[in-house]
Formats: sequence, C-alpha cells, structure tokens
Amino acid sequence: MDEIIANINSPAWWFDGLFFTSFVFLVGKLARFASNFARKTFRLISARRLRKIKKIRGNYFAVNYEIGKVNSFFILFLLICCFYLIWFVIGSLSQIVRLNILVAVILLAPIYVSEVVWLLQDAFTKELIERSHRIGAFRLLHRKDK
Repeated sequence: MDEIIANINSPAWWFDGLFFTSFVFLVGKLARFASNFARKTFRLISARRLRKIKKIRGNYFAVNYEIGKVNSFFILFLLICCFYLIWFVIGSLSQIVRLNILVAVILLAPIYVSEVVWLLQDAFTKELIERSHRIGAFRLLHRKDK
C-alpha cells in the first residue's frame, strides 16, 4: 500500500503513465488527420486536372498546343543536361562535387526541376489525348478522307 501511495505522489510515475499514453493517442489522431488530408488533397488535384482536360479535350488546336509544350519541356530538359555535362567535363563542376556534395545537389537542382516539370506535363498530355479520343474530337478531321 505504501508503494502505491509513493507512486501516486511521484511525478516520474505520472509522467511515465500519462505522457506515453497521450503520445500514442496523439500519434493515432495525427495519422488519421494526415490520411484524410492526403486523400482530400489528391481528390482536389485530380478534380482540377480533369476539369482542365474537359475544357481542352474538344479543341484540336489546344491539344496540339499541349503536345508542343511537352516537346518544348523535353528539349529544355535535354539542353540543361547538355549544359551540365559540358560544365562537368570542361569546367569545375567535378571539383565542386568532390568538395561538397550538398552544394553539388543544389547546383544540379535545375536538372531535377526541369525533369519533373516535363514528366508532369507529359502525363497530363497523355491523359488529354486519351480523353480527347473518347469524345471523338478527331473524327471530324478524318471525315473528309472518306
């Protein structure tokens, strides 16, 4: 009985009991909130993308413009890669990489950014082309051939 009373009067016992229980409870709540937030954010992004596709998909010239944007982003990505390759071979980029890897990663960030932009635009354009064929937007162009 004396041990129970000593534990009740001890702040360390209360900390051990309450802190970790509340921590586990809060981690569960935070995980549920993060899951719901991620799901809602993904649905919002998908809805925006689909609205944009719906607005563009019937216009043949807008679809071609999006295809041109993908090709332009790809050419930009290739030019940036060539620039960095030349800088690596001729310039001092190889020395910078040897000295500090963090600075090298920051210097190489335009390659990663341009690649991500190109890949996102490519995925959008592929989905746009697929959905534009569903509504028959390109059937009108081939009508003259028949």
